Amino acid sequence: LKSDKRIGPHAYLQPGIGIAGGNLERDLINLSASARHQAVNSALVDTVIQRNQETFRWASNQLRKVANLTERPTVACWGIAYKRDTSATKNSFAVRTIEELHDKAKFLVFDPKAQVPEHIKGSATKCDSPEQTLEGACAVIIFHDGQGIGDIDPIWCKNAIGKRPIIDCLGALIRHKAFFKEHGLRYICRGE
Repeated sequence: LKSDKRIGPHAYLQPGIGIAGGNLERDLINLSASARHQAVNSALVDTVIQRNQETFRWASNQLRKVANLTERPTVACWGIAYKRDTSATKNSFAVRTIEELHDKAKFLVFDPKAQVPEHIKGSATKCDSPEQTLEGACAVIIFHDGQGIGDIDPIWCKNAIGKRPIIDCLGALIRHKAFFKEHGLRYICRGE
């Protein structure tokens, strides 16, 4: 089994950020409600919903650990869409995190496809590049691995990000983990 690339260390699977977007999460909630209405055990579906909510909180909890949120710091946010290569932000983990921390932090957002939703513009500002998001940022939080994010050069990260923590919710930069460690970057990745 360990020699099978689909299972071993080269497996194409990695922990995701959770269930986001407009459909699957809603369908699970509706399935759970329907099961309860029909007196059917919905424990499995309920557990999936609960775990997804806990996964969502991972990002904000990590940010609380590395940033002094009493001073409303600036945070670089890479990826605001619910997944890479889309402009859709409905139920996005980035949007949820910004909503939760709207009075505790300001976010500078880079996403090549998506815009900052109107209702969070008081806490989030769209930037044209990852470099722009770093201006005054105390940390970087990564929500997807889309163009301009997952292909970031680790040497650029070392020079531009320096000692600021990188919170990688998806593992977008995990292939650079050894490099980051060797050069003293603080890299925090979900599933690690």
